[in-house]
Amino acid sequence: MGVCFGDSGYIEKVQKEDFKKLGISHVISVSGLHMSIVYKVLETVIGYKIALLFSFGYMIFTGGQSSTIRAFIMIFILKIASKVYKKYDSLSSVSLAAIIILVFRPFYILDIGFMLSFLCVLGIIVFNKKIRKALYKLPSTLNESFSLSISSQIFSTPYAVVALKTFCLGSVLSNLVLLPFYTVVVILGNMGLVCSAFYRLFNLINYGLFTVLMIIEFIQKVLVALLPEMLYFSYIESLVVFGLYLCYLGIKKGYMQFKYVPICIIFVLVFQSYKVFPEVSYISVNKNNVVLIQYKRTAIAVTTGNIKGNDLKVPVKIDRVFENYTGKSAISLSKRYTIKLIRNRDKLEAQVCFTQETNKKQNVELLKSARDEITPFKDIVKLKNDETYVPSGTIINKYIIIGNKVLKFSQGLEEIID
Repeated sequence: MGVCFGDSGYIEKVQKEDFKKLGISHVISVSGLHMSIVYKVLETVIGYKIALLFSFGYMIFTGGQSSTIRAFIMIFILKIASKVYKKYDSLSSVSLAAIIILVFRPFYILDIGFMLSFLCVLGIIVFNKKIRKALYKLPSTLNESFSLSISSQIFSTPYAVVALKTFCLGSVLSNLVLLPFYTVVVILGNMGLVCSAFYRLFNLINYGLFTVLMIIEFIQKVLVALLPEMLYFSYIESLVVFGLYLCYLGIKKGYMQFKYVPICIIFVLVFQSYKVFPEVSYISVNKNNVVLIQYKRTAIAVTTGNIKGNDLKVPVKIDRVFENYTGKSAISLSKRYTIKLIRNRDKLEAQVCFTQETNKKQNVELLKSARDEITPFKDIVKLKNDETYVPSGTIINKYIIIGNKVLKFSQGLEEIID
């Protein structure tokens, strides 16, 4: 259902995380890949005219995502061009597709799927032939697969790092090995839908589909075990990656002044590792609540259960982890505020307690009992832990304390809490 029609409601969260680790999340959302497969099969069987009509119906049936609309428009232009005696130009075709989509749905300019779809196609248009020439010694089939996989990620990967703050090290290998099998799944799944009224034929298709899915599941388990973990980036680090990519393009084009930019980027990275303002983040790891507190060069994690260091998929070096946390404790950050941690059953809540003027040193002190805290608090701000799903080990909510304000961040700045 997910691969053929984009309905991922039947896929478990753990499986979705495996898809992300392998860099093949696009196979469970109907995209240009699916549209091209469906059209190619239909054209072979019933000709291009009826194939275009049925492809349009498939686009509507699967929800009319930006990537499928883009693919249908490009296929339509490709097939019509020769009939009106015009030469097909792929760059003009993808540009027209973008204009048509944005005219009817201008908000798609902010959609990650829209951007990734067009950047992938743009990479293929610009670099596919060049990469094929560079890999001319490879067998033609392998050359074509490698070239498509690499060229499609040249523009999309930097954007994905900035937008999603993740990077899959083994995505090229995963796509190369698994996409041929998923192509068969798309074909058989759609055939099963068409032939569902014919019992014996439907069962035969299901048997073939089941066999292919078992092969895919085995290969994915092997790849998940062998390939390195997904890299997670902070917002600043993702911008650094994008900046280095732009520097590379600038130097390649002959603008040698770009060679000084990486020096500035190093200073940004050093500054990013030093937290001028305290940060408090909520993280969920296998149903265990974790509170991550960062200030200056120190980062500590407090959890209600047992976790490992690599369970926290954040770009931060954790100095110490307090496991099986119970009761109430306080962490003194500065003379202005203290962080209180309170466990309520399996939940962990953090509070920012603004204090009266004292002579406390500004540093992260280890946990101490709340009974030992005698400083009167003039204001207490409870930091809410939103019940939203994020991949295990990643940040749900982040709060930054600046002066007497607490700023809440999720996907972006949401509110300022006095």
